[in-house]
Amino acid sequence: MGARARHGTPVAVLLAVGLLACAPSGSAPAQTGAAPSAGQAAAAAPTAAALEKVVVSTSDPGIVFSPMYVGIAKGFFREEGLDPDVQVLKTDASLAALATNQDVDYQSTIGTVSRGAATGLPVKVVNIWFEKIVFYVMARPEITSIQDLKGKVVGITTFGATTDIAMRQVLKEAGFEPQTDVSIIQLGPGNGRIGAITAGGAVASLFTPPDDIIAEEQGLHRVPASSEALPFPFSGFGVSDKRLQDNPGQVQRMLRASLKTVRFMREQHREASDIIADATGSERDMTFRAYETMIGTLSPDGWASGEALNGQLETSVAPGTPVPPESQLFDPRPLKAAQQTLGISGRP
Repeated sequence: MGARARHGTPVAVLLAVGLLACAPSGSAPAQTGAAPSAGQAAAAAPTAAALEKVVVSTSDPGIVFSPMYVGIAKGFFREEGLDPDVQVLKTDASLAALATNQDVDYQSTIGTVSRGAATGLPVKVVNIWFEKIVFYVMARPEITSIQDLKGKVVGITTFGATTDIAMRQVLKEAGFEPQTDVSIIQLGPGNGRIGAITAGGAVASLFTPPDDIIAEEQGLHRVPASSEALPFPFSGFGVSDKRLQDNPGQVQRMLRASLKTVRFMREQHREASDIIADATGSERDMTFRAYETMIGTLSPDGWASGEALNGQLETSVAPGTPVPPESQLFDPRPLKAAQQTLGISGRP
């Protein structure tokens, strides 16, 4: 199936329902509609029969997961003998399937993987694509400053998700106590939040590119915040401990394909952006504007800064809970091995 993404909830999740509490509470329903095709331009490599199929889950078909679409379209995964099947799934369902080694082989929502690992699930983050979150507060016309949010309702995707963490940071930097001075509600993933805000269900939300551009086109406007980038791993690969132990070669091949993809994306902005636009069904010029905004946060070596990793550690557990050791969430060893085979010198 290659570049084609599918939607649904793995059957194996029904066997792992006890694990769902480890994911962020109030996770949004699985996305509906067609997930993106990453293109048909795969390079000549092993025959289809020889390719090893792997299921990779994402939470939505957005630009933050674009290395999958670009890597498939450019044939980097085929070069490694892999045929990724990208599926858009609920994060809690995907985490349960990943942890039990059924139906999901790799998960790209690494914040969810990190929080699962912090609670003791046998999963690890092994690769990071975007090491910072670029976000913008987009609001109704009557909101002209962050201070105007006091006493109002703001929306996030789901509690515990990256937008929730970033929104709370914005509010704290403005001197507010989240859920005391400002109410936070869940509006679900994607740009469906725009309609909820224009209808009055909330006055503002955080949007990452290109959804901020779409929000502006639909009548919302950008409200400047003290920070609009947060050192925080955004997407990448999470795998189970069992896969790391039983199939380290496959993990390294996935990471080699990822590293080749990121190198291409950093060097060929327009072509990469056009692939992403076609894969996600977005307008090319708008996607390029968003891509140029985010390209500086794309990790050059597949890992993240110490500040970003610490941020992930701190937010993987509830406030007041001891922060887990880095080794409980992250395993950089297969990435290091993949870097060495490609002659890359970098973190970790």
